[in-house]
Amino acid sequence: MTPLQVSTWRALLVTVFLGLYLLVRRPSVFKLQRREIGYYVLYGIVGVSLFNLAFNTPVAINKAAVATTLMFCAPVFVALGSWWNALSLRLVYEKMYTTFVRDVGDSQ
Repeated sequence: MTPLQVSTWRALLVTVFLGLYLLVRRPSVFKLQRREIGYYVLYGIVGVSLFNLAFNTPVAINKAAVATTLMFCAPVFVALGSWWNALSLRLVYEKMYTTFVRDVGDSQ
C-alpha cells in the first residue's frame, strides 16, 4: 500500500474505534457547540492526516528509524522556525518604528 493509503486507513480505523469507545464510556465528549465542529473537523483532516502522511512517507522511502528520528526532531525544527520568525518580525517592527519615527520627526 502507498503511504497515503496507509495514512487513510490508520486515521479511519482509529477514528471509528476511538469514537465507539468514547460513545460507550464517555458520551459527554460528543456534546460540542455548533461553532466547534468546524474546528475539530479541520484539525482532524489537516492536522492528523498530514502528521500520518509525514510519518508514513519517510517509512516507505527510508527505514522506520529515519522516520522516527525525523518525527522526534520535529519540535526542534518548530522551535528554530519560531525563533527565526520572531527574529524576522522583530526586525520588521524595528524598521517600521524607525521609519515612522523618522517621518514624524521630520514633519514637525
